Amino acid sequence: MCSDGHELGISDTEAIEAARAEAFSLLRAEALTLQRSILPEDTFQPEELEVCARYLPGVEGTEVGGDWYDVIPLGAGRVGLVIGDVMGRGVRAAAVMGQLRTAIRAYSRLDIPPAELLGLLDGLVAELKDEQIVTCMYAVFDPATKVMTLASAGHLPPILVRPDRPAILVPSKVGAPLGVGLGVFTEHQISLEPGALLAFYTDGLVERRGVDIDAGITACMGVLEQPADDLDQWCEAVLGRLGPSDGQDDDVALLLVRLPCTDAAIDGVERMEVPRGIRSVRHARRWCLGLFLRWHLSREVADAARLVVNELVSNALLHGRGPIELVLRRTATMLYVEVFDASGHMPRRRLASTDDEGGRGLHLVASLSQRWGVRPAGDGKSVWVAMSLSHVP
Repeated sequence: MCSDGHELGISDTEAIEAARAEAFSLLRAEALTLQRSILPEDTFQPEELEVCARYLPGVEGTEVGGDWYDVIPLGAGRVGLVIGDVMGRGVRAAAVMGQLRTAIRAYSRLDIPPAELLGLLDGLVAELKDEQIVTCMYAVFDPATKVMTLASAGHLPPILVRPDRPAILVPSKVGAPLGVGLGVFTEHQISLEPGALLAFYTDGLVERRGVDIDAGITACMGVLEQPADDLDQWCEAVLGRLGPSDGQDDDVALLLVRLPCTDAAIDGVERMEVPRGIRSVRHARRWCLGLFLRWHLSREVADAARLVVNELVSNALLHGRGPIELVLRRTATMLYVEVFDASGHMPRRRLASTDDEGGRGLHLVASLSQRWGVRPAGDGKSVWVAMSLSHVP
């Protein structure tokens, strides 16, 4: 019956239902447009880790959810990996997802460890105007050690597939979802061997009404155990088997990463403990010179890298605490220099006046590199520099 007391006819009811359907379709389209504009248009492709990602909304007639993924370049060639799910549907869920993706990217620029980053994110979610529950996993891959460090806020465990071995779930301690307010998360580390594959996913991929979620995870593991030529084929195979279908109202985010088999003649990591003493810097320079010759670096790059090593080692000896370790890593296109020490003091660039005796070293480092930075490392820190093998600024 209408508000004016007249009864609705069949044609009136059909018109109302059609208007409702059109309004819902418009809202879904708006949410989907927002979702896709926030998700990365082109997934970042690290040099030392193969990556492939997909996002699929639920079937037609359902609201868009808040699933997302991200791949973030960090310092010294390290990579941040994110998978998350905002509970709820529609524009609100997509907008919250966008806020969290932006926050994670901002926090990751500070090289915050995964567990601490989730703690900051938990506080942010708790401050949102509407109560929100979010599951999220943040992982950092270090190509120098081939170690993946993960922390989970209520999210499903990733699947690990190693060459010629059955797929397994990565064992880890799962913290409470974001927004609960507990803010305590635990990190877990796994070493990746060449050819190892990790699959991060949201519950929309493996959960179905009336079916145990473990069955969906087992099915996903079975698909990933089947050989594929590349990650794109694996993604298509997984989504073809488990992607949105009739009756499924949840969206799906899938992120696959694999450690490729590299050429040992091109990629290498070398380490030395820097001794204390008057000849420490000279010893580090000579060690680097022999290594650069073996790596066949151009004279221009080698000379610039020796200046960088000289500055970083000198600063560590002067301002840091032992032990001090120098790490050099070469890839097909980049040279990474890292100096570790046991001091938590984080150096910062400053504008030196004409009367200052110091304060210019980091400006020299910045001028000779594509990127440099400082990050926490254990109880101390690492100062790192990334230099192109084909060009010196």
